[in-house]
Amino acid sequence: MLSTFVKSTKRGQSLVEMALVMPLLVLILAMAYTGWDATQQAIGLATAARAGAIMAENDLRHGQSQAQALTDATSAINAEEGGGSVYSSGGGCTTNCVTLATSTGTRFGSQLQLVTITVTHRVAPDIPVLSGITVVGHATGAYGV
Repeated sequence: MLSTFVKSTKRGQSLVEMALVMPLLVLILAMAYTGWDATQQAIGLATAARAGAIMAENDLRHGQSQAQALTDATSAINAEEGGGSVYSSGGGCTTNCVTLATSTGTRFGSQLQLVTITVTHRVAPDIPVLSGITVVGHATGAYGV
């Protein structure tokens, strides 16, 4: 009789331990998935930023304004990311933004005009604890060679 009571108590203890550990295990798995998803999005953003930089570089090389280059770069980024208008540009943008910056540099002693496209994306995590993740992709192209 006593051995039956001890077995029953141990099974109940195992159930309680599992009930205590399971939420932690689920949280760890969700965090790992969110990190993996953010990494995949960063890879996609790098490719999209490259497409935007190529478009902006082409526009600026042919005398278009920076505003037109930014608009075209944003369109190229949206097309690279699967269409739609996920990313926007302009002063009022707070999430999923595209920015353009120009600068100068040198290569082999020659002066270059550079355009840098930066794409920021706020990751929508599966768990609210990780809500502040932002992924950034950059690409630079030379247009004044």
